[in-house]
Amino acid sequence: FGTPQPGFGAPNTPAPPGGPPPGGFGAPPPGGGFGAPPPPAQPQAGFGAPPAAAMAPPKKKSKTGLYIGLGCVALLLFGCIGTGIYLWWAANRAVDAVNETLEQAGQDLERAGREAAENAAAAESAAAGGGGGGGACSRIAGCCRGYIDAMGGTVPASTCDAYNNVVGMQDSLCEQTIAGYRSGLSAMNKTIPADCN
Repeated sequence: FGTPQPGFGAPNTPAPPGGPPPGGFGAPPPGGGFGAPPPPAQPQAGFGAPPAAAMAPPKKKSKTGLYIGLGCVALLLFGCIGTGIYLWWAANRAVDAVNETLEQAGQDLERAGREAAENAAAAESAAAGGGGGGGACSRIAGCCRGYIDAMGGTVPASTCDAYNNVVGMQDSLCEQTIAGYRSGLSAMNKTIPADCN
């Protein structure tokens, strides 16, 4: 068949010195092979672990509930402390009131004992013949009137009329009444009538 005709196949050009002969279907594209080379392979992550870039930072939680809870606990604690202090104070007040009452009762008992001793001494002296003469019941009305006169008439004299009839009354009761008049007059620095002695 001979040499190819111009226009079909490779051009009829002489081969450059030291190179391959011309012809064929043209030179391969730069980079070799058909098409563009594939991109370099990416390293694969381990099983179950997402890539580091995919992990989002955790969302911050609100601490409002914590603060409200701490406030409630503090309020409860202060309430308990305040209640304890109040109960301690009230208990001390009650103890002080009881102590004062007992002390007052002791003083009243001591005073009553002294008055009873004085009355007993007055009764003995009246029984021995001292005083206004006769039994204590015969002197009680006169002592009452003397008491009213010494007080300046602030009590009506008719009060003493009840002592005009003391028949059957025990002498010790009359003496106690007379001793009461006598101690009242002594406390006010008044002159004690003879019937009250």
